Amino acid sequence: MTTAIVCEQLVSKVPGGIGVYTQGLLQGLVEIGATKDVILHTTGGLRVDPDLQYGDRQDLAKESMSPIGSVDIAKFTQVSWSKSPLLASLVRLAWTHRVPYPVGRKLETAQVMHCPSFVYPLAPANTRQVVVVHDLAWKRYPGAFSKHGVAWHDRALSRAIERSEVIVVPSAQSADDLDHEISRKETGERPAIEIVEWGSNHVRPRSNYLDIDLDSRFGINGPYLVTVGTREPRKNLDNVLAAFEMARTQLGGNLQLVVIGPPGWGPITRPTSASVIFTGHLPDHLRDSLVAQASGCLYVPLYEGWGFPVVEAMACQIPVISSKVPSAATATRLVDPESPEDIASAIVEVVSDPQVAARLVEKGAVRVAELTWARCAKEHLRIWTGLV
Repeated sequence: MTTAIVCEQLVSKVPGGIGVYTQGLLQGLVEIGATKDVILHTTGGLRVDPDLQYGDRQDLAKESMSPIGSVDIAKFTQVSWSKSPLLASLVRLAWTHRVPYPVGRKLETAQVMHCPSFVYPLAPANTRQVVVVHDLAWKRYPGAFSKHGVAWHDRALSRAIERSEVIVVPSAQSADDLDHEISRKETGERPAIEIVEWGSNHVRPRSNYLDIDLDSRFGINGPYLVTVGTREPRKNLDNVLAAFEMARTQLGGNLQLVVIGPPGWGPITRPTSASVIFTGHLPDHLRDSLVAQASGCLYVPLYEGWGFPVVEAMACQIPVISSKVPSAATATRLVDPESPEDIASAIVEVVSDPQVAARLVEKGAVRVAELTWARCAKEHLRIWTGLV
């Protein structure tokens, strides 16, 4: 069985959660020795990150043709790589509008085409299609998206439902939302919905992240919290900042908040005081260094299909305060994302009570131990094998 994993997100400057999932899946396939018949197909070249220290990558470096992206290419050494012969911008356009284009011999031989996002090419003849739907946030909170974004996602979901044999989701919440949407549509044969939780062991051991001078690099000179994510309305940053200022006042002012992530869209959110530091997008090792040395992580989006920042913070052994995101399970201090007062109360509790923080760290360790990419890869293999 030959499977092509088709993902243009990997060559983006900020691969995001889709990129994390795709790299994690490949990592899991490598770990279980199941890469012999796997093809990675992208819109262009992948870049070797010079800050990553993994063995000999000279052959891969020679093949790296694009200066964009920050993908850990060491995970792909055992995966056959196919890239489009056309410019990435043209390929994305062709994929989005389902225009046929020369996909290359490797992709044409695939029995299964696995699509980690809504952007993928027409499946070659006799190729079974699997699409990943990470969440249906635009359905739950349309006001957190532009009108164009809502319309685009609606069309993409309809195509996925009509043309896929299987749709993979990371949580029961996303499965319920998807089942509701499929039931609303007049379709022929329904695609199967498979729930597969994502992994967490792409984060390296905490000891790797404790040698960064936070003061000189970021202006951090005391205890601090982190919040991670693209700055967009769904991530609820305004309530996070309001809650932080309340909590800081109650704690005597000796606390900082570090906001990690690129600007997205929507109203511009600015720091509410000198105690709030916006870093913008950071390479993974710098982001994880900041997370690992924090007193806690705040992640309280209005809606989330999975929530990588939660499990990444747990893997870095810090307590997490979160809204009801699927990745959290019961291992976080749960808050109402629409109540700054509730979030502030949780901040004070976690920062001022070491026993509360320690219990959350212990719960987080149990949770992330369940979430391995090897387990995730085995579930994907089961799905792919069932189609051929």
